[in-house]
Amino acid sequence: RLMIQKVGQSTAVLQIKGMILKDCPFWAWEAGYATPLNLIDTALDMIAEGGFTSLILDCNSPGGSCLGLYETAARIKALSRQGVHTTAYTSGLCASAMYFLASACQEIFAAPTAIVGSIGTYSVFTDYSKAADMAGLKFEVFVARDAPFKAAGETGSLTEAQREEMIRHVTEADNMFQAQVKGSRRSLNM
Repeated sequence: RLMIQKVGQSTAVLQIKGMILKDCPFWAWEAGYATPLNLIDTALDMIAEGGFTSLILDCNSPGGSCLGLYETAARIKALSRQGVHTTAYTSGLCASAMYFLASACQEIFAAPTAIVGSIGTYSVFTDYSKAADMAGLKFEVFVARDAPFKAAGETGSLTEAQREEMIRHVTEADNMFQAQVKGSRRSLNM
């Protein structure tokens, strides 16, 4: 499957499908299950150097990881500053991390039946400490130095301090997400 297509003499279409991840196995990208940010970054660099005057992000993604999103959005904005007109388009799904990237474009268009939005961040931790107790498992975690967050969750549950640290990380990522979207899409009421 193609990731970049040239339309006419000056328009590049960059296809983003599936989950957006910092990196993913080649088979997941090839099958359309995920798109790695490092590949998107490389494609954006090629577009910057290719003499294109417009870029269309063809979006069909539920989102993904926040790792690397800010840097990739900055690359899209840099293209705009270089005179490349940037547009995001979806006929399917443009949510979460995908919307983060789309919001870096100068314009966003969506088909009437497309799903757009789901702006926010989350993290999931599964507490399996009771299941471990029922199975007779006991965890002992040894950390080389005083690093209270290094082994978070390794015992099957979180301490209150570890829980607060996870909340801090999610809040920090969400603040970055909100700043990106609000900064690029001033007319949104979030």
